[in-house]
Amino acid sequence: MIILDSACVEEHLKSTDCVELMEKTLYELAEGSCVQYLRTAINLPNTNVLGLMPGWFDGYFGVKTISVYHTNRGSGYPSHQGQILLFESEHGSLLAGIDATSVTKIRTGAVSAVATRLLARPDSSRLCILGCGAQGESHIDAIVPFFDIKRSLYGMLSLRRQGHLPQRQVKVPPEASTSVSAIPPKKPSGTRISSAP
Repeated sequence: MIILDSACVEEHLKSTDCVELMEKTLYELAEGSCVQYLRTAINLPNTNVLGLMPGWFDGYFGVKTISVYHTNRGSGYPSHQGQILLFESEHGSLLAGIDATSVTKIRTGAVSAVATRLLARPDSSRLCILGCGAQGESHIDAIVPFFDIKRSLYGMLSLRRQGHLPQRQVKVPPEASTSVSAIPPKKPSGTRISSAP
């Protein structure tokens, strides 16, 4: 059995490669050549969630098992932690255990980049990231290479998190202007998203 930890995943699963892989996977899912079964979210007694996400493709099957711990905020632990277990389908043997935290971060940004490439105008030059945690970073990594970004805006739930922003700004072209804005802590009543050149 192979074990792939977060360092291995982050070294070998590059964001731009994952975007291409996710585009191909989404087409195959639509064509029915792979199966993504209904995900299960189990509410835990401590108000957090255990997620199970099974799938099948080309002689392999697996499941991503992940804990979603919103109570980890500010603790130094990630909110999403888990493993992806990969099996071969002939005998059902376990082939690999893969860090799910890093895969989730990279894959989520990659799927958003696929959608952005399909839905945004090709000459779009503004990027807005709402939230500057791990998912915000993965979206920057995945989307920026496909557009000529001239202006970027980051919205954060708290100005205390501004310490996270500078390392992410580097990933946006240096000539792009960057703004930082705090998002009010109350739940927004509605959201409007638009894309403009």
